[in-house]
Amino acid sequence: PAAKLVYKPLGGLGLEAQVPDDANIDDNTKTAGFPSVTIWAQPTTFVNGAGDDSMEPQTFDAAKQEVQKDPNPFQKFTKQEATADGWKLEYELQSGIDKATIYGYKVRFKVDGKPFDCGSNGRSTAERDAVVKICSSIRKHA
Repeated sequence: PAAKLVYKPLGGLGLEAQVPDDANIDDNTKTAGFPSVTIWAQPTTFVNGAGDDSMEPQTFDAAKQEVQKDPNPFQKFTKQEATADGWKLEYELQSGIDKATIYGYKVRFKVDGKPFDCGSNGRSTAERDAVVKICSSIRKHA
C-alpha cells in the first residue's frame, strides 16, 4: 500500500512539505552554510535556499545549462517552463553506470520573497512524479 502523506516541517527553513509519513527529514543547513534539507523518501529529495537573490543559477537559461552539465550525460528536456518566480524543469539523463534513463526534476520558487530550489533524480517516471508532488506541496510552515 502507498504510504500515507502528511505535512512535515522542513527543518528550520520555515517551510513544510507533504511527504510519506515514514520519511525522515534532515536539516543540513549548518554543514552546508545555506538553507538545506534532505527529505529521505523514494527518491531522496533535496530542498535548498539562499535566503536572498544571490542564489545560483539566477536565470531560467542558466538553470537549463546547469542541468545539462550533470555528470550523467544529458538526453533531453521533457518540460521546461519559466514561472512568475522561477522555473520548472523535467529532463532525462543517461546513467553513466548502467546507461539506464534517469528522470530528473528541478523547480525554483519563492516563499516570502526568498528563493528555494527543490528536486531530485529518479529511476522511473513514477519516482519523478513523486518528487514533483513533494516539491509542489511545499508551503510556509503553519
